[in-house]
Amino acid sequence: NDFLFHQETVVFYKPGDIKSFVKAIKYLLENPVKRKEIGLRAREYAEEAFDYRNNAMRLCDFFHDLS
Repeated sequence: NDFLFHQETVVFYKPGDIKSFVKAIKYLLENPVKRKEIGLRAREYAEEAFDYRNNAMRLCDFFHDLS
């Protein structure tokens, strides 16, 4: 994905791997500043990417380019 960056907008772990999950959670618990930064960046991305006005403009641009 073009927006999921490890320890920037998300903390990855191996699906089904409990040790990996615990390690990711432990990292977040032990690094409150980084946790806050990750949360803020993820929120900024979500607000931009999923805003209906931005998506409407993208659709308008897309259909305009088709004509």
